[in-house]
Amino acid sequence: MCLYKYLPPLLPEPPESPPETIPPPPLPECPPPPPPPPPRPPKPPPQPPSPLPLELKLALKVIQRFRKTITYDPLHIIDTWKGNNLCRDDKGILCDTTINDNKHRVASINFNKNSAAIK
Repeated sequence: MCLYKYLPPLLPEPPESPPETIPPPPLPECPPPPPPPPPRPPKPPPQPPSPLPLELKLALKVIQRFRKTITYDPLHIIDTWKGNNLCRDDKGILCDTTINDNKHRVASINFNKNSAAIK
């Protein structure tokens, strides 16, 4: 921002101006503002999901078979049991890592709050 346009003159004007005064030289123009920074590059696409471990593949098959036996699901909990990410997306399914072999497995399926009926 060019501020010298707003500064008072350095010397006070004389009380009386002579009839023929030379106008002061024009002030230099302010330089143009700097250009804006270049846009940021786009974020890379997300990594594809890692393959499902064997333990979760087996659990997924069992859960899909078990799902067919549920006859009453007023809260539509089993509607969330889709896809391969059962530990993150599926309601009522809890996964954890085992102590013995440090593998991610289905630890429990919670029906206490879901009011589901099974054949």
